[in-house]
Amino acid sequence: MWYNAKYAPAINSGTDGVCMLGENVDKWGRQLRIYLNDITNIPKYWSDNKKIESPRAYRADEFTYRINDSALVEELFEHGYRIGYNNP
Repeated sequence: MWYNAKYAPAINSGTDGVCMLGENVDKWGRQLRIYLNDITNIPKYWSDNKKIESPRAYRADEFTYRINDSALVEELFEHGYRIGYNNP
């Protein structure tokens, strides 16, 4: 897994924060997303790119917003954030 080669600790499909989708989901490759409930004081770029989760969306029961931006997530990895729950 590309993440394990560059960051620590190593993760697998059972790691908290990793979501395995079913076989019939129309997705190709990895998708890195940020899920959040509180958007108070988030940067404008994040706010401009947020999506409000609909009731059918994949983690809508737990989170209100998501940001689909793999480059942003990878930048956050470079600043110490990791897959899973991150607290400020």
